[in-house]
Parts: sequence; C-alpha cells; structure tokens
Amino acid sequence: MRVSNAGGGISGGCIRAALAFVASCAIALGVVLNVFGATVSVSFGLVVLFLSFVAPNRLAWMASEMRLTAALIAVTLVSVLVPTALKDFPRNRLSATVPIVVLALALDQLMRHRRRPHQLLIGTMVMVSALVVGAVLIWEVRSIGLDVVQLHLRAAAVIAGGHDPYSSAVSVPNGNPDPSARELIVGYPYPPVIAAAFSLATWLWGDPRWASLLSWAVVAVCSLALLASKPIPQRSLLPFFLLMAFPGWGTILQSGWTEPLSTALVALAAISWERPIVSGLALGAAIGSKQYFVVALPLIALYRGNQWQRRAITALLVCSLTLLPAFAWNPASAWRSLVLFPFHLQGHPQADSANIVGMLWRFDVHWTPGWIGAGVSLAVVSLLAPLGSGPGHFCRTLAAGLGALFMFAPEAQPNYWYIVAAIAALGSQVGSPRAYLSEVE
Repeated sequence: MRVSNAGGGISGGCIRAALAFVASCAIALGVVLNVFGATVSVSFGLVVLFLSFVAPNRLAWMASEMRLTAALIAVTLVSVLVPTALKDFPRNRLSATVPIVVLALALDQLMRHRRRPHQLLIGTMVMVSALVVGAVLIWEVRSIGLDVVQLHLRAAAVIAGGHDPYSSAVSVPNGNPDPSARELIVGYPYPPVIAAAFSLATWLWGDPRWASLLSWAVVAVCSLALLASKPIPQRSLLPFFLLMAFPGWGTILQSGWTEPLSTALVALAAISWERPIVSGLALGAAIGSKQYFVVALPLIALYRGNQWQRRAITALLVCSLTLLPAFAWNPASAWRSLVLFPFHLQGHPQADSANIVGMLWRFDVHWTPGWIGAGVSLAVVSLLAPLGSGPGHFCRTLAAGLGALFMFAPEAQPNYWYIVAAIAALGSQVGSPRAYLSEVE
C-alpha cells in the first residue's frame, strides 16, 4: 500500500488534524526563538490553526506524510541546535538526546510505515528515555531554582505548617528582569490545584519539579493510549513524536513552570471524552489550574456534542470547588495573589515577550493591548466553538483562544506558547478517528 501525498482521498477530519499538527509545530518554535522569530512563527501557526476550522480543504496539500514529517524534523532540529538551558542553570545539552532519537525514528517511520505494535514499542522507548533524561536534569539543578521554584518550595513549607500560602507568608524575590517589576512576589500566585500537586512533590521528593516531570509522563501515556486504542487500525505517531521533542522542554522542566500539569489534565479530559463525567472532572481541574483558562468558559457554554451538558456542569462545578479552599481561607489574600498579581491582561509590557507587545517594544512603543487580546480571544472561541464537536475540536478551539490571548498579553514567556502548542498537538491526535492520511492501494 502507498500513502497518498496529495489532498485527494483525505477526509476533512484528517485534513483538520494535519493542519493542527502543522500549527503546533510552528507555535512550538516560539518557545525558544527570539522575539521576532517567535512572533512570526507563532502568528503563522495561529493562522493555520484558524484555517483548520474555516477552510481546511484549501490547505489539503499540507496533509501529506512527507510534508508533515518535514515539519516535525524542523522542530526536532531546533530542539537539538537551540540551547535550552536557563540563564542561571548549567548549559546542559542532555535534553537534546530525546529530539535526536525522535528525529531518527521519524525518518524510520516514514520509510517503513510500521504498524501499531511496533509504534507502541517505539513510543514506549522514547517515553522511557525522556523520563530518564528529565530525572537527570532535575537532579543536576536540585540546588538551583528561579522564582517559580522558590514559590513552590515556600508554599509547600507554609501549607505543611497549616498557614495560608496566599498571604504574605509566601514572599520571594521577583526574578523578572524588567526593572519596573515589583521586588517581591507576595502570596502564592498559582491556584490550589497547582499548590496541591507541587507541594506534594516537594514533600515526597524534595523538589517541586518532579510534579512537572510526572505531568509530562501523563501526557505521554495519554498519547500512547490513543495509539493503542481500538478498533482504530492505525494512528499517526507524529503528534506523539512532537510532544516528546518540544523545543525548550528542558527549560520548561527546570524552571518549575506549571503548564505541564495543566496540559496533562487537558490530555486526560481528551482521552476520556466519551465518559462525560470523567472528562468533566479532568477538564474542571484543568480550568481551575491556570487563570488564563477563563477563555475556556465560553467554549464550555457554546460547545455542543454528545452529553455536553453533563460534561459542562461537571467541569464548572469541579473548577469552582478547586478554587474554593483559597477563597475560603482568606478571600482578600486569594484575590490579590490569584487574580490581581498574575492577571494576564494587565501589568507592564515586557521587552522579551514573544508576541506583538515584544515586537512593539523594539520600536520603543510601550503599549499593552491586553484587553484587546481578551476581546479577540473571546470572539475567536465564541465563533469556533459551535462549528464542530469532539475532543479534537475542543482542543483546537482552546488552543486558538489561548493563542489569541497571549499574542496581545503584556508578557508571553516560553511556557505560554508551550501549552498552546501542546494542546494543539493533542487536538491533532484526537481530531480524527484514523491516521492523518488515507491509504490507497
């Protein structure tokens, strides 16, 4: 059998999934490129993602195995060639090991078209190797931590003592290089879902970053579960490879950023979509894990699909319950730490933001169009939500909404584009019941 390299014979669902994959590749490059390169790459990815909803057939030429593999190869090369160590961390090239393995296996898959048993074996090998690399990275930086890591450590100690982590009991120096930033971060700026997971990792293993690694493992397992699902004869390995070879993954892990946990919860919701209560539980926890997931609220309200009411009610209830402990403990502290400080629509524009704000800064225009981003984001989500159903459509819409928000936010750090690219990649994997490409005799 030969795989079609043209758009003919490929279903609309497969084309949409393929375009979501291309978009994810482009957005993932925004994690490590400079302000100009990241803004251009992410903008291209968001445009392709939007077109996957409104005009997929016109871009069917992208949905060929050769072109999709070429996009993956480009991403893996960037992962290998662009340094991923943080400024204060050792310049460890160990994180390039996994992209190199993925690059070799992607080329092998292109030539041999391995079937599901071999795909599962290959995927398991890649996942195990990445876990080993991640564990070594955490061990090597165990005595080093940016302000995010210090926040996790301090919050774990305060919670263990029975005190409110959203009060002044948690205060660490602000690591933001912008001189206009406040000198101290007062109060833990992450919701209770994050506090529970990262504090538990700190208590058990002494470093909160183990929560990020385990969360990433959950994403990998969910992706492998999709490859093993029946009665589907074959799925593409490309989204799984992309998730394993994300540029800047070592930076995301070592920094203690919390996006891997939110991504894992979205992945759990996606693979359990046929069980509305279970998927609603995971989705509600995901929404309650990051403030910027507020853009998902109109998506939940406008989305239609099988048993959508049960999923939506469950998600909203779980989200409310996860936030309740923080506001029940001290409403004023919770409001200041969870809403005012980290709110993504206000604050000083950052020169290193990989978005329109960062680009304008280069021309000495210090404009923060955060509310424009909120309006564009809500408009995009409201427009796209009713256009389809299923977990792939949901993930792609969520990624588009977050991308629109971050493009105009006062700051857009690597972790922002990481989660957008990861959710888009998940949307590409669950977007079609079969592999991207139709196989013809």
